[in-house]
Amino acid sequence: MDNNILQELENFLRDDRCYEAYRRMDYLDDEEYMEAVEYLNEKDIFNVDESYKNYLMDSGIPCLGEEHKYHKIARNIETLDEESIDYDLALWLSLAYTNMGEFEHSLEILEDYSDQGQDDAVFHARLSLNYAGIDLVDETIEELEEALEIDPECMDALLHGAAIYRELGNFERSTELSKTLKELYPDVWHETLEDEFCLPILYSPEEVDCVENYICKNFGCFENILHEIVSPDIHVDLAVIPPSENKNYYILATIGMGAFAMDIDSSFDENAESRMELVLYLPPDWNINTDEEYYSWPIRELKALARFPIVNDTWLGIGHTVTNGKPFSKYSDFNGFILSHTANSTTDEDCILPNGDHVRFCQIIPVYEGELIYKIENGAGALLRKLIDFFPFVFNPKRPNTCPKHQEKPWAIPKSCIVQLLEWQKPAGCFATDRIMVDGAAIGFMYRELPRDERDSGWRFMAGDESRDYMNDSNNMGIYHLNTLCNYAHDIMPLLDSPYGSAFRRNEDDILVPEKNFEGLKEE
Repeated sequence: MDNNILQELENFLRDDRCYEAYRRMDYLDDEEYMEAVEYLNEKDIFNVDESYKNYLMDSGIPCLGEEHKYHKIARNIETLDEESIDYDLALWLSLAYTNMGEFEHSLEILEDYSDQGQDDAVFHARLSLNYAGIDLVDETIEELEEALEIDPECMDALLHGAAIYRELGNFERSTELSKTLKELYPDVWHETLEDEFCLPILYSPEEVDCVENYICKNFGCFENILHEIVSPDIHVDLAVIPPSENKNYYILATIGMGAFAMDIDSSFDENAESRMELVLYLPPDWNINTDEEYYSWPIRELKALARFPIVNDTWLGIGHTVTNGKPFSKYSDFNGFILSHTANSTTDEDCILPNGDHVRFCQIIPVYEGELIYKIENGAGALLRKLIDFFPFVFNPKRPNTCPKHQEKPWAIPKSCIVQLLEWQKPAGCFATDRIMVDGAAIGFMYRELPRDERDSGWRFMAGDESRDYMNDSNNMGIYHLNTLCNYAHDIMPLLDSPYGSAFRRNEDDILVPEKNFEGLKEE
């Protein structure tokens, strides 16, 4: 490290300009920071006194707003010897890890100070916050109520409690804590609770009762609900109907997706409803209560699909397919879903909310890449008939692919070598020919047409030398995620935001340039 920086830090400390030294050290990377601490310790001028602790707590944490800054405050505290880390610093250290999403590490820190924190409301509020981060509901509530019993005016407990109880559907308790927070700490309430925690779109208690009654009547009674702790947009719980003599399979039904009214395009489906809940049928021996990836991925993706409309500002309906662009899990080659009418329900009627809105329950069926391509070519009805004719509606993780001719090919870039290059929040599906994906030819021509479905970006990629017969054979092309194509050609990335109707061709200088007089865009 530059000796001038070390000398500058030494001069600051010798002149009692401690905060300037500490602030300068915050801009050092980890290696430089450790070198500076070692240097200053050798000079015997880097003392962990009250001024440094005050800096860490008063100047460090409150200004943090990004993960790398939380990392720095954690680094600064952990650089100290154990004797210098007192209870107050330990609380700040745990908070830094909480904000970095390392909840279990934060809990380990707090557990080391459990004796000192036994009667401290803030300590129990921090425990509750971390338990919430790892979805331990009982422990979350237990520690939260302990904090409020110790100090009913504890800001941390009021803030966290108002959010947690809202997420759990206990609106009465959430409102009570929110009102107390607003009375005691109005600035905090306006800056946090009002702007952030009130964002999730929720059913009213009456609507929840209506949806739950519909599920019990038409799918079966349930005692177990997989509650969601953190809900950034909508609150999605899962009702778990266990196997029975008449229905020897699990039924998982979402509760909360329909709180968001989708903006339906009636020109595509005049019978679609703006509110929806999803249903997934699982085998009777499926382990519902484990985090093991083999069992958990369908449940995880069920909840992700429930958020798809609100996250992407789109809508879903019967026959829609949603592709992930790659397999959902290392334990499965499924990489998409198709939505269908629910099987073995006692009625074809929708759930009707107290205000008269209809909530449609749809079954989700995991599908393979080849089946997604088959749907594009032949329609949703053809694929659903294929699936229903050959396989039962209950999910089978080992079921054969009904369209194997579209499946694995000898990719020019193996899937294991594909890296994340593209940050893209819009529909990301695209078509590309095997001249690119298998033969490894450069992308010679690309154009963007109107999307064919809700996951289609509209982009089409070709080498540019494909014949008409080649293009007429659907086996010579496939559906991919735009990020995959970016791995094949980085220079397409700046062009992907181009409007529908755009086209680019690679010139003699190996540069993709706009194609003039392109007439490929057609309104269907």
